[in-house]
Amino acid sequence: MKIGSTLRLALPLACALASSSVHAGQIWDGGGGDANWNTAGNWDGDVLPTFTNAVTFTGNTRTAAVNNLTADSVIGGINLTNNGTSGKTNAFTLSSARITLGGDITTTASSSAITDTVSLAMILDGSRAVTTNTNHSLIIGGVVSETSGAQNLTKNGPGTLRFDSINTYSGSSTINAGTVEVRAGTAGGSAVWGTGPISLNQGTTVYLNPATQAIQNTSGFTVAGPITLSGGAGTANLKFSGNDNKFALSGGVTGQAGVAQTLAITQGASITGGDRENILFTGAISNGSGGTLGVSVDFAGGSSSGQSAFVNLRGQNTFTGNLAITNSKGLNAGSPNVGAWLTIGGERYNGFSAPAAATVGNGFLGAGADYSGNISISNGSGGLTTLAFLTSANQILRGVISGTGSLHQGGSGTLTLTNANTYTGSTTVNAGTVVLASGGSLSFVITDTTNNRITGAGTANLNGTFNLNTSAVTVTSGSWTLVNTTTKSFGATFGLTDFTGPVGNIYTKTSAGQIWTFNKSTGVLALSSNAIITAFGIPGSTGVINQGTKTIALTVPYTPWGISGLAPLAPTFTLTTGTCNQTSGSPPSPTFASANPVTYTVTVTVTVTPASTACVMLACDFGALGQAAINEAAGTVVMTVPPSQPVTSLAPIFTLSANASINPTSGSPRNFTNPVVYRVTAENGTTFKDYTVSVQTFAAWAYSGSLFINTTPAGANVTGSVNDFPLLVRFNSNNFNFAQAQSDGRDLRFTTAAGTSL
Repeated sequence: MKIGSTLRLALPLACALASSSVHAGQIWDGGGGDANWNTAGNWDGDVLPTFTNAVTFTGNTRTAAVNNLTADSVIGGINLTNNGTSGKTNAFTLSSARITLGGDITTTASSSAITDTVSLAMILDGSRAVTTNTNHSLIIGGVVSETSGAQNLTKNGPGTLRFDSINTYSGSSTINAGTVEVRAGTAGGSAVWGTGPISLNQGTTVYLNPATQAIQNTSGFTVAGPITLSGGAGTANLKFSGNDNKFALSGGVTGQAGVAQTLAITQGASITGGDRENILFTGAISNGSGGTLGVSVDFAGGSSSGQSAFVNLRGQNTFTGNLAITNSKGLNAGSPNVGAWLTIGGERYNGFSAPAAATVGNGFLGAGADYSGNISISNGSGGLTTLAFLTSANQILRGVISGTGSLHQGGSGTLTLTNANTYTGSTTVNAGTVVLASGGSLSFVITDTTNNRITGAGTANLNGTFNLNTSAVTVTSGSWTLVNTTTKSFGATFGLTDFTGPVGNIYTKTSAGQIWTFNKSTGVLALSSNAIITAFGIPGSTGVINQGTKTIALTVPYTPWGISGLAPLAPTFTLTTGTCNQTSGSPPSPTFASANPVTYTVTVTVTVTPASTACVMLACDFGALGQAAINEAAGTVVMTVPPSQPVTSLAPIFTLSANASINPTSGSPRNFTNPVVYRVTAENGTTFKDYTVSVQTFAAWAYSGSLFINTTPAGANVTGSVNDFPLLVRFNSNNFNFAQAQSDGRDLRFTTAAGTSL
C-alpha cells in the first residue's frame, strides 16, 4: 500500500455510468516493491488492472516491467505514454510471460526520442494495430503468432516499429505510416516476417535488417507474402541492410490501381552495414489496374566502395514506369564481379567464400518482354553500375537508356534497343545477341586513352546510329575499338552522325583538319594527324602560329621592303600532311599588302581502298597434332590424328586472308566428333565461304605402309642418338603405288609406330 490519501468524488449517476469502463489500476505507476505486473502497488490506486482492458505504462519508475501473470493471459491493449516531459522521459521494457493481445498497442508522441521494448511473445486473437507516434519507437522482441485463423496486423503513426523475432502470424501486414524495421531471421531460409500479404502505404519504409549475418546460400532470408502498394500517388520504400546476406522476396509487388507510384529499393541502408548483399525478387513487379509503377534502385551500402552488391528482378515484370539505378556508395569492386549490379530475368550473386555465380532465368521487363519506360544507370562517384539481362527471353527496350553506367547481355535471348540512347558505359554481350534497331542510337565518349565500347563473346547486330563525342580528344592521331564482339554485323541503315560513307567498310568525317574514319569490318575508329602549318617565316623573321584561330602573325622590318615592298615576300612553311594552295618559298597569290592578309589553305585528300573480298582459309593448325589438309576447291579441311587422340575439345588456329574473320572463332575449343562448319567472312563483311573441318584417325585411311631405317653398320651405321636429322624418303613405282595418292601428295602423312604425326 502506498502512503498517502485518496480523494474520492461523488459524481452524478449518468456521469458515473459513462466512466464505468475506466477501471482503477489501469495505469502503471511502479509504486510496488518489485516490477511485477501482478503486484497491485505498481498500479494507480494500488489496484490490479482488469487486464482484459487496455493497460497504460507511464513515468520513470520501475520501467522494466515483468509480466508474471499466467502465460497467454489476455491483455486488452498496451499504451506507452511517456512523452519526454518531466517524469516521463524513460523507455519501458515489458518482458517475461507470453500474452494474448486482445487490443491495440500505442506509443504517445514525444518531444525527445524514446524507444520502448515489448520483449515478451504475443498471440493475436484478432486483427490488431500498433501505432508509434513521433519520436516514440517500439521494439517487439518476442514472436508474434496467432490463434486459429489468419489474424492481421496494422502499423499506424509516423514512428518506427521494429520486430526482432521470426513472426509466424499468417494474416496481412499493413503499414499505413512510418517505418517498420525487421531484424528477425537466421541463416538457411527462415522467414523474416509473417507469411501473409503485405500492404505498404506511400511514404512508408520497410527495413529488412536481419540481426544474424550469414554466408551466401541458396535459401537466405525470405519474405513470402505478396506486397501491395497503397495510399495514392507517391513512393514506398524497401530497404535492405546487413552484411553478407541474401534476401529473397517471393510474393511479388503490385502498385495501386489508377495512380502513379514508385517502389524505391535501397541496398545497404545504413543501420548495421550492407556489404555484399544479394537481393532477389522472384515474383513479378507490376502496375495496379490503370496505374503506373516505376522502380528505383540505389546501391548505398558497404564498408567501403571496394565492394559489390546485387539486386535481381527475376520475375516476369510488367510495370511500365521508369527504372532508375543509382550507386550512391560508389561500389566498384568485388572480384570476379565489379560494383553494383541490377539483374533482370535471372540472378547474379556474390559467393562470398565461394566464387561468384550467375543463373539465367526467363524473366523480363514489360508485358511480353516489351518495355517502354526510360532507364537511367548512374555510376555515382567512382563507382561501377551495370544493368544486366540474364534471361532466355527476347527483351525489347523502347525507352531512352541514359547515365554513366553500363549494359550487360548475358542470357541466351536477344536484347533489342530501339531509342536514342545516351548512356556512356560499355555494352557487354557475353551471350546471346544485342540488336541496335534502325532508328535507335548509341553514344560513345572518346578521350585520348579511353572509350566505351560494345564487347564480349556474343553477337551484335547494329542497324542504328553511333553518336561520337570526341570533344576531349587532344591527340592528333590514334585508334579506338568501338565494337569487338565475337560476331558483329552492320545493317544497311547503320551510320555514324556527321560521317559520310561507307566506301567499302569505311565511314569518314573531316573536321578542322582532322580525318576520322570508322571501319565496320574491324570496329575501329581512327584519327589521322591534323593537316596544319607547323612553321612559317622569312629570313630573319618567324611567324607566330595560333592553331586555335588558324592565324599567323609575321612581323617584318621596315627595310629593305618598306610598306610598299610587301609583294615580294616569299615565306617558307612546313606542313604536317597534305598540300597547300600556296607554294613554300614563293610569293603567294594574291601577294601580301598592308591591309590584305593572305589565306594559306591546307588540303588533305583521303583515298579509301575498297574493302577486300578475299575470304580464304590459308592454314589450319592443330598445334602439336600438326597442320590440317585444306581442299580449297571442295571447301573441306581434314585433320588426321592418332586413334588414341580425344577429339571432343580441339582448338585449331586459322590463318586467313587479310582482315578476314572466322566463326567459330580461331583458337576456341570445339567438339570434332562430327564435322564442324567454319565461315570465313571477308573484310567487306558480306562475302564469305564455308569450310567443313573434319578430324579423322589414321585407322580411317585406306592405305598404309611401314618404313624401316637401318642403323646397323650395313646401313646408316648410327651408334648414338640423332635428333631432328632430315631424312630423304624417295618414292618410285617399285616401292609406292602412285594411284593410291593425290598427284600433289597432299594426302600423305608420316607418323610414329604409335600413330603420332611427325
